Amino acid sequence: MLCRVADDLFWMSRYVERAISACRLVDVTLHLELDAGDTRDTGSPYWMPLLGTRLDGIGGVEIPELSGREVRVHLPFDRRTRIR
Repeated sequence: MLCRVADDLFWMSRYVERAISACRLVDVTLHLELDAGDTRDTGSPYWMPLLGTRLDGIGGVEIPELSGREVRVHLPFDRRTRIR
């Protein structure tokens, strides 16, 4: 039983670390965009690199141009997103 508890704690802490990583990516990219002075939310070059390596492997689907807001929602809340 102790082994199962230790295993569950390991995976729980790993998922928490992944969530923290996703939030840091969103936070840093948002501040980078704000520092650059680009207030437009569409066509921003800052957000797409965050999704480039994440969505290419999902069935080889072509990634559409997403706005910063869509990426900020997708990265932390989509269950298919994996931060490695």
